[in-house]
Amino acid sequence: MRLTTMIIAAALALSACGTVDADKGRAIVEAHGYSDVRITGETAYPHPGCPVSNAVGASRFNAKAPNGRPVKGYICNPWLSSEGYSLAIEAK
Repeated sequence: MRLTTMIIAAALALSACGTVDADKGRAIVEAHGYSDVRITGETAYPHPGCPVSNAVGASRFNAKAPNGRPVKGYICNPWLSSEGYSLAIEAK
């Protein structure tokens, strides 16, 4: 029982590390030139489109690209990286 509790606690702690709150996420995506940003709250641990150094987790978003087309992607978390947040855009 104690081992199960420790595993659940560790999983919850790691899940919090892989996400970004909606306001910060919106600012990150807008800084890359996207508009009409909506953070969906979905996460991936790790997302395959994120760089290895940002592979802790990612938060999903929908937005409008600079060319006006709708896009979907993930904000990659730089938990153990000094590179900062990056975006992984899904191909259509």
